[in-house]
Amino acid sequence: MKMKHLFLAALMLAGTLAASAQIEIPGTKASCSLSGEKWKFLRTINVDKNTNVYLFSYKAELLVDADGEETLPYLKIFVRKNYRKSIYEMVYDRYVQQPYQAIEEYSSGNGLPDKGGLGYVGIYTNPQDDKIYMFNMNCWLEGTTAIEFRLETTQNNYEHMKPEFMSILNSISTQ
Repeated sequence: MKMKHLFLAALMLAGTLAASAQIEIPGTKASCSLSGEKWKFLRTINVDKNTNVYLFSYKAELLVDADGEETLPYLKIFVRKNYRKSIYEMVYDRYVQQPYQAIEEYSSGNGLPDKGGLGYVGIYTNPQDDKIYMFNMNCWLEGTTAIEFRLETTQNNYEHMKPEFMSILNSISTQ
């Protein structure tokens, strides 16, 4: 049954992306706009029985960082069902998983619902490749469903990707 659910979610996301720029996030009232020419749905990751991650990569162009290495910006959409913590605990849990420095914090606008959301621009060093990454992260709750949008790229490609990231964040609808 889980495989069927995952297959249907992937099919729905991929089909929605091909047919239209508006992506409906399974199991939520949230949607966002992605350009089918710039973004590619990669896969659904079933973390546990309550958590799915929908992973997209930026395919419009391969970016080259300051070290001359090719990098690939990406979007992860986390959906956690039966979430019993506060929005602040949700953000702290993300920090524990991947320590980061918050550069900017916002609580409305940029794709956040009017009530109950938090957004961050942050920076962290990935110990696996020793590169510095920047991200935009929006988190909010729909009842007991936690939703997190996380867009990431290397620090030196962030300014190039920021307009694309902001376009996605500003397109988020929670109706």
